[in-house]
Amino acid sequence: MSPTIGDTFPDLQGETQHTDAFSLYDYLGNKSWGIVFMHPGDFTPVCTTELGAAQSLKAEFYARNTKICGFSCDDASRHRAWVADIEAATGQRLDFPLFCDPDREHSIELGVFDPQLKDDAGLPQTVRSVFILNPDKTIALTMTYPSCVGRNFDEIL
Repeated sequence: MSPTIGDTFPDLQGETQHTDAFSLYDYLGNKSWGIVFMHPGDFTPVCTTELGAAQSLKAEFYARNTKICGFSCDDASRHRAWVADIEAATGQRLDFPLFCDPDREHSIELGVFDPQLKDDAGLPQTVRSVFILNPDKTIALTMTYPSCVGRNFDEIL
């Protein structure tokens, strides 16, 4: 069953574009709020502009004691290439982590995939979910959108 409000969000451990030893809990620490937001895949136009918008608001999130973390079903090498593409398209250089889930292990655990929407390899793609986490790592809010619908990061802020 997918985690919901009041449940403890799992400690995402694995790769990001910066490291192969990422821990969401270590990144968030013990005092900050967290926002984890999922994307169906790298290099999609909506995802690219959403991540640029998230980066442009990062200082606003930090002023509210909140750290942001992206999540996509691609690997670290694609994430690194995508970061360059996001900067070219939006003028924003991402410096927050983009968690990698190429095998969909974490997407399945979180229940954030659309079994009807598959990538070229036949694997399900994630929907656009947002999890807002309390400092104790419990879920304070969830929002889920179909993969074809973009999010408004001003609203999330």
